[in-house]
Amino acid sequence: NLDVTANPVKQYLTQHNVPWQQIHEDGGLESPPGMAFGIISLPTMLLVDRNGKVLSRSVSLDFLKKQLPTLLSK
Repeated sequence: NLDVTANPVKQYLTQHNVPWQQIHEDGGLESPPGMAFGIISLPTMLLVDRNGKVLSRSVSLDFLKKQLPTLLSK
């Protein structure tokens, strides 16, 4: 999550019962996660495996539909 501060993030996650983990550090695109993942614009979708390895930096919905069943079965 690349919001500038965590306040709206926490409120949204609580309000909508979001079940997946979030990565957030203050700073938006200039935050450590934003810089580490090379994110230059939003929205950006990455596919990250269970070990934290980035599998794809240009993920589309079609790609996810094809790849997720295989990846989740491992």
